[in-house]
Amino acid sequence: MPYFITVLIAYQDGCVVGCTQLYPSFSSVSMKRIWILNDLFVDAPYRKQGIAKLLMSAAEQFARETGAIRLVLSTQISNI
Repeated sequence: MPYFITVLIAYQDGCVVGCTQLYPSFSSVSMKRIWILNDLFVDAPYRKQGIAKLLMSAAEQFARETGAIRLVLSTQISNI
């Protein structure tokens, strides 16, 4: 079954406060799915509340549920 970009969204009080995007990839060595977590964003007023951790946990759970062998974080070194 093909997979497409997956977007996980965090809501608080009915508002979008954060998101992450997962891009599908594939390991030719192990012949298994890989997910690349390319974007992780939490709106400034909602940072330091654990929302990013919840998004990362949801991404990990999604990767497991789709049979992935790996979840790879791809970000700029200067991304604070």
